[in-house]
Amino acid sequence: GLNAIPYRDDLVELLVYKEASQTKKQDLPTLGVSQLPLQTPGLSIARVFVLCFLERLPDVSKLDPEVLTKLIHPLIFALLNKAKPGSGSSPAQVMRGTAMYCTKIRAWQALVLLSRFVTNEIADNVCEACLKSFNETTHNQIRYFIELYFIILSNAHPATFAEAFLRDIAQPNLSNQHISSLMIIAGNLVLNAKCKLDCFDKEADKKLLRPLLASLLPWLGSTQGFTRAIAQLLCFELVPQVVPNIDDQSIAPSLAAEENDWFLKVTYNFLKDNREMTRLRSKKQAYFEQYDLNFSLENLLQIPVDDADEADPRHVVDAVKEALRATYEEAHGEDAPLWKQIEELTVTTLDGDDDSDNDSDDENKNKTHTNSTAIVQRKIIPLDSLNLALEDLKEKRFTNAAGTTKQRLCVCASLVDKVPNLGGLARTSEIFAAESLVVPDKRVKIDSTFKSLSVGASDWINMEEVKEENLLSWLLHKKHQQGYWIVGLEQTSSSVPLHKIRMPSKETPIVLLLGKEKEGIPVDLLQAVDQCIEIPQFGMIRSLNVHVSGAICIWEFTKKWKSFD
Repeated sequence: GLNAIPYRDDLVELLVYKEASQTKKQDLPTLGVSQLPLQTPGLSIARVFVLCFLERLPDVSKLDPEVLTKLIHPLIFALLNKAKPGSGSSPAQVMRGTAMYCTKIRAWQALVLLSRFVTNEIADNVCEACLKSFNETTHNQIRYFIELYFIILSNAHPATFAEAFLRDIAQPNLSNQHISSLMIIAGNLVLNAKCKLDCFDKEADKKLLRPLLASLLPWLGSTQGFTRAIAQLLCFELVPQVVPNIDDQSIAPSLAAEENDWFLKVTYNFLKDNREMTRLRSKKQAYFEQYDLNFSLENLLQIPVDDADEADPRHVVDAVKEALRATYEEAHGEDAPLWKQIEELTVTTLDGDDDSDNDSDDENKNKTHTNSTAIVQRKIIPLDSLNLALEDLKEKRFTNAAGTTKQRLCVCASLVDKVPNLGGLARTSEIFAAESLVVPDKRVKIDSTFKSLSVGASDWINMEEVKEENLLSWLLHKKHQQGYWIVGLEQTSSSVPLHKIRMPSKETPIVLLLGKEKEGIPVDLLQAVDQCIEIPQFGMIRSLNVHVSGAICIWEFTKKWKSFD
């Protein structure tokens, strides 16, 4: 460890470093005495080297104090600095797959693995940095590691982290992501046997239970379903610890003002007897089982990865939302929309009966032959309802929410990676009734910046995901299999000015391919383009924002379609 101190800045960079993508698989290098873990992703070799080295260091009690103070603690603060919400970062930079996203998620992963080296001397500063990060709008994959880090350190330093947690969760105006993370942490510290915190459970520490319960109760009325569901689980668990022998009390306790805790008793009994709450509680253990205090490098490498080789853990928010949907469907199946009722009315039945045991072999053979050539499974479908539903779906396919016929225009923004531009394109495409918008990642729809700039357009326009590496094959399929005319917005030797472009016909569907913000359309994609167009420019700058360029083209195509009328 001592020999690594002069290289600590290099170690920080290696912990977040991502290798260039390789076209063919290469053998993993060795550490000299042993190989890297077999699960090591090809784009994480350098940092796994460093993580292996750090994992083999002894615990704090046996570690050289100089290594702790001059190597490990500076590493922790440098990683927190890389992971924190910086003034130079923007929502566009933390979009999945970008350099900023990779740096943040890898920094938090390293911090989780270094959590055993957080001592009382630095616990306050680390805790403060964690709480600031909860307030940042970022992806659930990153938040998973921030939450895990806080849970581990809460168990290691309860006096610091538990009290700071109570102060934070008592704030009334937390963002949805902030309160969601705090609810996940509370769920683990109260409900997860692997992470349960003694100070929220022991008799001697009940002084902390009431403040926690008092902070959770208002969130029972949250408009956010996830927060409300976790608050219900936690309140059901905590009320009996605050109110002694509550299960022995009358189901309908007195509401007299002089009776202490009558509100808690009424709330508890409602949560206990409500059928939907009972269904939700039956699934609660699955929500938190993936959080483990003994998180190791092996655990990290076992997490599934996304297309960019970054860890893609399943977040509690997704699990609870699925449980809420299932709970609602169990309780309100009869209130399902028409298409769902049609699906459920499609009844599958098996021909034959159970009284065939006495039939002769020949009769059984004949029956088997008959059934194999006739109907084995019969679907009973209410045809009138089905036809109405199909007509409705057909109408929705060719008209937008306002009832206007959609233009046969597919706006392809797979090469655009900045969220503000994607939000603006979604808004413009919806306003002019484009057929669809193609984006590199459909999860951009949940980004707060995208929501703000698109003003809900993603709810009304069809959005399709096509990643850049699949774009050429997608364009060729559109061109040769579906008859689309591919138009690329790019300045080339054969580009036609936008206002002079001639559309084949009103019925010909068009793909408008937009280029990258700086580089434009890659050369290999131009082979799939039928016609390149450019926007005439008369100023000095000679460059338009990709959203503005796209909007100008969409409007020009709209005018030409109108001219056919």
